[in-house]
Amino acid sequence: MLTAIIPIGNVKGELFSLPETLENCKKLKVEVVIVHDNFHDGTAEKLSKVTKGFENVRIFTGKFQSPGLARNMGLQYVKSQWFCFWDIDDVPNGPTIVEALRGNSGIEKNVIVGHYSIKNAVTGEIKRKFNPTENSEKLRDISLNPGIWRFIFRTNIYKKTMFGNGTMGEDQLFLARLNLSEEEVFLVEQDFYQYATNISGQLTSERYRIEELQNLILTEDALRIEKQKSKFIDYLIIRQSFTLFKYRKSKMFYVIRPVVKSILSVKFGILRFGLDIARGAK
Repeated sequence: MLTAIIPIGNVKGELFSLPETLENCKKLKVEVVIVHDNFHDGTAEKLSKVTKGFENVRIFTGKFQSPGLARNMGLQYVKSQWFCFWDIDDVPNGPTIVEALRGNSGIEKNVIVGHYSIKNAVTGEIKRKFNPTENSEKLRDISLNPGIWRFIFRTNIYKKTMFGNGTMGEDQLFLARLNLSEEEVFLVEQDFYQYATNISGQLTSERYRIEELQNLILTEDALRIEKQKSKFIDYLIIRQSFTLFKYRKSKMFYVIRPVVKSILSVKFGILRFGLDIARGAK
C-alpha cells in the first residue's frame, strides 16, 4: 500500500528514531527504501546492523550530494500504490498514515496531506500545528508549511516527477512541479508526522544557506509563468518570500517596495512580489 523513501546524508552515524520507525513499518507492512549518501562516517555499518532481518527494507548507497537526488533514486524503486518521503531525524506516525490511506481508499484523490507537530530537540517541547480543513482553502493552508513529509502521493500519477539538485527548498520545488489543484488534494485532521528542530547540522538552522531559497523563488516564478494557472505555486512564492525576508531583515526597504507594488498592481502583484524580494535580498 505505501512506500516510505528515507534519504540519509551526513549524520555522522546517528540514526535517531530510525530503528523505531522500521519496527512500526514492519508491523504495518510498509515498504521502506533507504537511500544512503555515503560520507564514510560509520553510518553504513550501523544501517546494515539495524536493518538486518527486515524484508520490507531496501538500502541503496551512493554519492548523491543532495537529498533531492537521493529521493530521485528512491522513486525508481517504489512498488506500492502510494509513496511518501520521511527524514531520519523525525518521527513519522506510521499507524495513523496507514489508517488514513485505508479509510480514504474510496476517495479519488491523488495527494493526502496530514497535520504535524514540532518537537524542540533541546527542550523536548512539542507543539501541534493545526491547519483548518476547509476544502476551499486547503492549498493555502498547506502552503503555510509545505513540508514534504506531510504528503502521501499516488504512485501512478507522480512517480516520474523529479527533484532538483538542491540542499534547501528542493522539496517545495518538487511540490510546485506537481501543479496541484484543490480537487486532487485531501487534507485530513490526523497528525502524520513529528518534525524535529534545533538539531545540530540541520540545514534549516543555517541562516546563510539562503541563496538556494532565493533561487527557489525564481524557479517557482518560472513555473508560474509556464503553467499560467497554479494557485499552489502562487501561495509558495508568497510563503518563501516572507521566509526570505525573515533571514534578510536588514533589507527592509526592498521588502516594503514590492509589497506596495503588489497592492497597486493586482494582475502581476504576486509575481512581482516574489521576484523583487528575491532580487532585493541579494
